[in-house]
Order: sequence, then C-alpha cells, then structure tokens
Amino acid sequence: MGTILVILSALCFGTAGTWIALVGPSDLNTTVMTITRFLFMALLSALLCRIRKIDLRTDRKEFLHFLFFGCFGQGMTLLLYDFAAREMSVGATALCHFTYPLLVAFASAAIDREKIGKMKFIAAVLMLGGLSLTAEGGAVTAKGVVFALASAVTFASYVYALDHTQLRNVEPLKLTFYNALLSSLMLILISAVSGTLTVPSQTRVYVLMFCGAVAGVAGNLFLTTGIRYTGATRAAFLSILEPASAFIWDVLIFHTRLSTISVIGILMTFMSFFAVLMDKPEGQTGDNAYERE
Repeated sequence: MGTILVILSALCFGTAGTWIALVGPSDLNTTVMTITRFLFMALLSALLCRIRKIDLRTDRKEFLHFLFFGCFGQGMTLLLYDFAAREMSVGATALCHFTYPLLVAFASAAIDREKIGKMKFIAAVLMLGGLSLTAEGGAVTAKGVVFALASAVTFASYVYALDHTQLRNVEPLKLTFYNALLSSLMLILISAVSGTLTVPSQTRVYVLMFCGAVAGVAGNLFLTTGIRYTGATRAAFLSILEPASAFIWDVLIFHTRLSTISVIGILMTFMSFFAVLMDKPEGQTGDNAYERE
C-alpha cells in the first residue's frame, strides 16, 4: 500500500512545474502564481476537512511544526521550484530537484543511524547517472539549477520531518491545510514587503493554478500517508517516478525533443526505482516491514 501511495504522489508532484510553464509569458511574477496555488490548496483541503469532519483546531507545539515545515519545507520548496521551472525546462527542473532523496538518506543515516543498504546505494548511483544524462534533453541554465537544488534541500527537510517529528501523527488533510495556508501567508508578506504583490486578472491563471492545487493536495495526501508505511528514505527514493513523469509532460505538452542519451537516462532512473523496490530489511517483506507505531 505504501509503495502505491508514494508512486501516486510522485505522479502528482511531477506536474508541478507544468502549470507554471503553461501560463507562459505574463506580467505576473512566480511568487504571485505560487501564492494563488497555495490559496487554492488551503481552500480545497479545508473543504475536504469539513466534509470528513476533521477538527482543524491545533495547539501551540503543533502549530509551530506547521509554521516551520509549512513555510520552509513546502512554501519555499514550491516557490524555488517554480522559479527554476521558469528558468529552464520542466523536466530538467524536476531532475535537479530530485537529488532530495540523497539528502533524506544522508540525514537519516547521520541522525538516526539508519543503514542506507546496498540496493539504495545502487539506486543512488543509477539515479545520479540517469539525472545527468536526462537533463541533456532539456534547456538547462545555471540559475535554474541553483533554484532547483535549493528546492531539493527544503523538500528533503520536509520529507524527513514527516517521518521523524510530531507531523507523523497529524491527519494528512489537516497538515495540508495548515502548510498551504501558512505558506501562502508567508509569500504574501514577502511580496508585500518587496512591492511585487499583485492580483491575477487572467482567468487562465486561476484555472491552471487550481489544477496545480488539485495535484498538490492529492500529492501531499499520498506522500504523507505513504511515508507512514515506508519510512522517509524509502519513500524519497521511490519518488524517482516524479522526474520521469515530468519529462513525459514535457514531451506531450511542450514537444520537448529527447535525444538517445536522454532516453537512456530515463531508463536508468526507472532502474533506480526498481532497485529500491528490491531493497527490503532481512527477514521482512512488503510495506508493513517499514510501518511503525
């Protein structure tokens, strides 16, 4: 179950840069579009919480977790990712961002003494090789790479927190609501201070950001629940399908041309995914081997 949920989250998150790229040239800056998407995510998750009768009340300690990981782990991640998507191709952005599984693995090994394992090491080698080859297939800029790698750092902290902090026990829809709400408020404040806060006037922007919000809410629900079965490190590596799906969107929507080298890179990322599937603790099988109270 956990593996399936993480795969679904990867497919949803793989569309992240697509919505920004589809907006195309406009007078709106990336921050405004990110704010719009987060506000839609907050509204959607609040509506679902009401339908499912989920209590949104919180205490001080839980709210501080939402504040830090919502703003830093998700708000800054999406903002940096969107900046990168406007500087270079969607696929290249996703591939650079996808170095975050390595950061999660290193954090788990250093802080929790978690063994990375032989198959995860093989997966890391395949993943890095695949990312390097596949990035050749899309437009890459130095500024875009910096933004995408920065988003990898912030998202790695969020994924780690989902498995090792109080956030692990929070209802996923409630977590999504607070993360989206606080992230949007943080970005509104940044825009107001910098004098770049505007209100979108194009219907096209609202439609695309709503679609992005739906994908974002679904991706968060799948990832949060999946991590509770698989653990942070395994979930991060299983999300290798995210950059592959991003490249599929690139090809189908933007008609990005992939070279033979890029195709080989994509195949290597899939090999990385299957290497992680083969990595099981000794004497245990299935996702339940990773499930913890």
